Amino acid sequence: MKEPYKKPKGYPANTSGGLWTNKKTSHTQPDWKGAIEITKHQMEQLIHLGKTGQEPKLQLAAWARQDGSGLTYYSLSGDVYVKDAPQAAAPVPPAPVPPAPAPAAPPMPSFDDFSDGTF
Repeated sequence: MKEPYKKPKGYPANTSGGLWTNKKTSHTQPDWKGAIEITKHQMEQLIHLGKTGQEPKLQLAAWARQDGSGLTYYSLSGDVYVKDAPQAAAPVPPAPVPPAPAPAAPPMPSFDDFSDGTF
């Protein structure tokens, strides 16, 4: 069966990180803790995917390794995939807003204003 996700065209494939044993102070804390680094270019690509209505799936892979002090950690690699669906049409830009009408000119003075004899 065909995988329903595919790598987006032009998405960089150098996402990496690691997980190390967590020094727990409570049984509710995770056993392992770490991070994946996301470059500025990758973030821009993820934002673009979101703006075009695509929902990326992040796939992680891990390899058991030992660091220089002999501690075991998991080296991580990540890839981004999107649903293998036809590209949605570009969103239609909103209709332009017509400019506000010019303010009305003040009324012209009427000569009837001088009818009381004061001038």
